[in-house]
Amino acid sequence: MSRSDYANALTANVVHLLFATGLSLLGLPLATFGQCTLSCNDGLNISLDATGQAQITTQLIAPNAAISCPGQLQLRLFTQQGFLISGNTLDCSYIGQTITAQVKHLASGNSCSGTLQVYDALPPVVVCSEKFIFCNQDATPGAIGLPVMTDNCTASGELNYTYSDSEEALPCGTFQNGVPVNKRIDRTWFVTDAQGNSTTCVQKIWLKHITLAGIVFPPSLDGVSAPALQCGQDPYDLLLTGQPTVDGIPIDNSPDCEFGITYADQMINICPPAGFSILRTWTAIDFCSGTISNRLQIIKVQDKTPPEMVLPGDMTVGTDGFLCSGTVFLPQADVSDDCSAVTVTTSWAYGSGFGPFPAVGMGTHVVTYTAIDACGNSSTATLAVTVEDTSPPQAICSSNLQVSVSTNGIGFVNAGSVDQGSFDNCGPVELSISRDDILFFPALQVSCADIGTTLEVFLKVTDAVGLENRCTAEVNVRDLLKPNIFCPANVVLTCQQNHLDTQLTGQADATDNCGLQSIDFVDFGTLSACNTGTLQRLWTAVDEAGNTKSCVQQVVLQSISNIDVVFPQDVTVNGCADPATTEPPATGEPAIDGQYCSPLSITYTDQIFSNPPPPVCTRILRSWKVIDFCIYDPNDDSTGIWEHTQIVDIIDVVPPVLIAPSDVTVGVDQTGCVASVAIQDAQAIDCGGITVENNSSYASSGGANASGQYPVGIHLVVFTATDNCGNSIQQTMSITVSDLTAPVAVCKSDLAVSLDTSGQAMPPAALFDGGSTDNCSPAAGLIFSVFPEVFDCQSTGLQQVVFTVSDEAGNTASCQTTVNITDPSGACLPPPPPSFQIEGTIRTPQSVPVADIPVDLAGDGFFEATNCDSTGYYFFEDVPAANIYTLRPHNNANWLNGVSTFDLVLISKHILGLDTLDTPYRLIAADANRSGSITTFDIVSLRKLILGITDTVAGNTSWRFIDAKYAFPDPGNPFDVPFPESIFLGALDSDMVEQDFIGVKIGDLNNTTNPAEARNPTDTLLLRVPGMAMQASSAYDIPVSLKNWSQLDGFQFELALDPAMASLREIEFSRPEILGEAHVAVHPGGKIAVSWVNESGRKNLGTDSVLFVLHLSMPAPAGTQALLRISGERILPEVYDVENELFASLKMQYGVDGENGQTLRSIQPAFPNPFCSEVVLPFTLNKPDELSLRVSDATGNVVLHRRQSFAAGPQEWHIRQSDLPARGVYYFQMIVSGELPAGGKILLLCD
Repeated sequence: MSRSDYANALTANVVHLLFATGLSLLGLPLATFGQCTLSCNDGLNISLDATGQAQITTQLIAPNAAISCPGQLQLRLFTQQGFLISGNTLDCSYIGQTITAQVKHLASGNSCSGTLQVYDALPPVVVCSEKFIFCNQDATPGAIGLPVMTDNCTASGELNYTYSDSEEALPCGTFQNGVPVNKRIDRTWFVTDAQGNSTTCVQKIWLKHITLAGIVFPPSLDGVSAPALQCGQDPYDLLLTGQPTVDGIPIDNSPDCEFGITYADQMINICPPAGFSILRTWTAIDFCSGTISNRLQIIKVQDKTPPEMVLPGDMTVGTDGFLCSGTVFLPQADVSDDCSAVTVTTSWAYGSGFGPFPAVGMGTHVVTYTAIDACGNSSTATLAVTVEDTSPPQAICSSNLQVSVSTNGIGFVNAGSVDQGSFDNCGPVELSISRDDILFFPALQVSCADIGTTLEVFLKVTDAVGLENRCTAEVNVRDLLKPNIFCPANVVLTCQQNHLDTQLTGQADATDNCGLQSIDFVDFGTLSACNTGTLQRLWTAVDEAGNTKSCVQQVVLQSISNIDVVFPQDVTVNGCADPATTEPPATGEPAIDGQYCSPLSITYTDQIFSNPPPPVCTRILRSWKVIDFCIYDPNDDSTGIWEHTQIVDIIDVVPPVLIAPSDVTVGVDQTGCVASVAIQDAQAIDCGGITVENNSSYASSGGANASGQYPVGIHLVVFTATDNCGNSIQQTMSITVSDLTAPVAVCKSDLAVSLDTSGQAMPPAALFDGGSTDNCSPAAGLIFSVFPEVFDCQSTGLQQVVFTVSDEAGNTASCQTTVNITDPSGACLPPPPPSFQIEGTIRTPQSVPVADIPVDLAGDGFFEATNCDSTGYYFFEDVPAANIYTLRPHNNANWLNGVSTFDLVLISKHILGLDTLDTPYRLIAADANRSGSITTFDIVSLRKLILGITDTVAGNTSWRFIDAKYAFPDPGNPFDVPFPESIFLGALDSDMVEQDFIGVKIGDLNNTTNPAEARNPTDTLLLRVPGMAMQASSAYDIPVSLKNWSQLDGFQFELALDPAMASLREIEFSRPEILGEAHVAVHPGGKIAVSWVNESGRKNLGTDSVLFVLHLSMPAPAGTQALLRISGERILPEVYDVENELFASLKMQYGVDGENGQTLRSIQPAFPNPFCSEVVLPFTLNKPDELSLRVSDATGNVVLHRRQSFAAGPQEWHIRQSDLPARGVYYFQMIVSGELPAGGKILLLCD
């Protein structure tokens, strides 16, 4: 059905349905226009047609309108925004919008409306046309173009598309539309429009076979057929020299073409190394027809261009030291030549070469340079050399100078005094001196400002031609003149005057030529404590240079004393006032008037009387003493001392302040019905002595603290405080003692209670008492309760019980215990549930039992596990019936069991379509990564197992188990529908037998998991390595060969390299494009695992023998037989060729030594390697023979091929830089007919 047919049919169905619905609603005869009723469909989905449009009609919106409302009807469509849609036609711009449709009967004015949703259900249209391209052309869509893609609503440029390719190699002789082809690519395009509608299209791309007749060989570049190359051009650059093409595209040695192109070069030197010719023989091979075509291309490289030479600018040379001639070194010329080395010579009046040329006279001289390349092309240039006097005079300065300033502070330094014999080689010199190396004078003036720093001066020496030189000298400017000082007159002061005040003593005066630094004094002599005595004052003036000068002044300090003392009067104070009122200064202090030399000593002592005559409470006799120690004589009390006694009386009529402790409420002690009450002291405050007492008979003491043992009740305690003057006060506190201590609940343990025949029990609470006690209540006064009180069938077994004890004061305590509720009468037992047995077997698709497989049985709240026995049988006993169960076997152990490279061969042939995996179980076994398809990724995953890179395959298990009763809907695609890997069992009503599973070992395609059916090798092939005796501290390359290995379907083996004898540096693959790093794994301990599958399915990949070359470093001497062996510990050494029914084992064969006929004994490492000019390839022959040397570049092209006869013993090949086309990596092989080749790798660093 086309898209338009699909849309019309959909619209017709919708209209038919709605019209039928409308008719079913008609129950009245036709009415008048005023009575007509319109009913519109709502929520219609409208699909656009192939043109991206949909025409909306009245019949579609209101199916009954023509019947119920005859006459003219009007249909209008509106957008969500209320805009009218003209023509009632919807297009792609309305997709996703809600359209309102209104039908109006014009005669009656009646109307109805409904909504429409517009969508696009049509996929894009894609036209895939066949393409024919040559097999060497780029087959990507960017090169051959896209298919034609259109859509009714989405622009072609906005369609989303992807593609996937499947390729099929076609045998030789295949034709398509009369064109020979080698390969077909089926390119499946997936195209999706903006609404998500998608379609697919398959495009066939045919790769045309190249024939000899269609090849265009490159022309000769010999100056005749085409211009010759210049020497700067690379004759080995095929982009420059050309290569065979077909349809203008270079031919590569691609496996898709069954066509080969190679070439060999022979060089003929004409003017080496610049001029030469290369005879390049191109060879084209059609592998399908077996025909070969050769074509000679001559590439001539010539050099006719003289070298380019650039000289430095003309040079000027100065005279040598004190001579009037100079020594000349000629500069090298900057020469370049595109082809060869260049020789440069010079000639002039002083000889040839580049110097040195001594004693070249003053003036200008011309030097001629000549450059000649290897082909005799030459060029010349000249250079002017000028010798002139450029030697400045020799400046010599004094090492140290001193200059003293005079009384006016000024001094002078002459240039001649700084000079220490300066001279010039060609005449007299002129001297000048400068401070700043800018302004120079015959002499310099210095001043006091220069004192204290080292003055650097510059001496300039100028010769007759104006050349200058300089040296520096250090000049120390000094001031050695002392200052002048004048002392003030001697002075006499009193002890109360400050002798340090120069306003009283006078100030010295001084002068100096360069300025004073300070005028200061130091006093010599000692003053008494009364500040009297005679001082000698030494005045010293210091100038800026540190010169000093002194003078002496005498200062005398004399004593003075005339003192009058007035003592304080007797006083009376209130004793309850601030205590400070009884102390000075509140009670008065002595008043001092007059002059004295040192601070007076004013002291007092108090004598206190506590019981003086009333009303005085306390009397203080205060004895004052004033002493002037500057005039006091201890032996004469009449001078320098004044004494007096003052009376201070204290009167107290105020009682003390008393603060009783706060009322307290306490509980009785744990051990009895009394409380140990601890309270704080009552606090009393007074200015005199205080006594505090309490009246409690329970207190431990009758003082300020009433703490003690109090019985239950309320106790009033009265505190009384009395001071020394008889004033007293009382305060009261209450002490309440209560029983607040809970009883001690003790539970019995190991109790058992039996339910009665009705299934109930109510044990007494006292049954649970284990000796509960209380501090006040007797045992008889305790009340017991228990929770829960009643037990039934729901309580059987151990139950937690809370036992509660209450004392007479209402305090309670609880404990927990357990009670065993038993049902001795069986009143609570339910009838036993039924149970059944589940059993089955696990076997391979070949009906071989699989042993030791874990099987799980899981249900709601149920789980059991078992294992199969040796016959694959398993069973579960006593399985409860009332449940739903899932039966599932599982195993993820021993992944490598039954897996070999032969399984990879079978998977590869299935992928290529060369063979088919004929059962769904083999297809499941091949899906190693559980992707639901069989791809190269499965081969990669299994190869990693074989190589030991991984132990498992992520996302899968080593076994998968399928319900044996399951029938695959499509045995050729078991992944189309998920297959059951467990068995679901409903509620059981009988034993479940024959619950069998088919076990599939992942990766085992040839059923080798079962040892009884393991395949035995039918032949033995040889894995060959050369027999070599290798020396210590050397590097060796060992090729490992399997004859015509690329003709096989696959192989696997593991090599064991003795790590004590050698270390592996690198593995170099002979055909890395088909056997490379992905097929090899290197393990610790020298194990090298190899697994290879011919994934292309083609048997014409070549006739190679060398698999790879092991590059070794030898810490110790060893032979290959002791060094390398095949290890069968983890994987078996096997070779597979399915087509020829070959299943062979591998055996190591070591090359024999010279006594048994092998010619090439060994090769040694190339040296130097890397190299620039030449590399040496050493080797040793057991006997004379002809040896071939073949050198290939990194792409496999042979760039050098030699044959030569050698005598027995050590020999060498020599390869020069010119033998190779360009710098890079090259591979060499030495070949003796009938023997394994040996070789290695060399690196050319220079072009």
